Amino acid sequence: MNQKKYKLVVAIDFDGTLTDPKAVWPNTGAFQQDKLEILRALFKYPDQVVPVLWTCRRGKYLREAKRLLKKEGIVFKYVNKSPLGGHPKIIASLYIDDKNADWNMLAEKIRTVKN
Repeated sequence: MNQKKYKLVVAIDFDGTLTDPKAVWPNTGAFQQDKLEILRALFKYPDQVVPVLWTCRRGKYLREAKRLLKKEGIVFKYVNKSPLGGHPKIIASLYIDDKNADWNMLAEKIRTVKN
């Protein structure tokens, strides 16, 4: 199996993490723009960093989330699947969701990738 080596694989949840945490599912509420800025930084280093959209959304709800992200200029190559291939489970260096959203740590990891 051909596996690409990345410095950082980041699995990022959608609901309440990138969007308003007070929104009632399946409504998304507004995006948290400060979180989108950090997310955009991940996409600047495609040979070293791979962001993965990691969400429970499926079907029309997942399509809606992807559409809203695309409107913000964000398109994930990997959605609910591992970039390492052959794994049904997403294997990541860092998991960001609404229960453990350490955005400062993520920003620091991005800075280390740049160097």
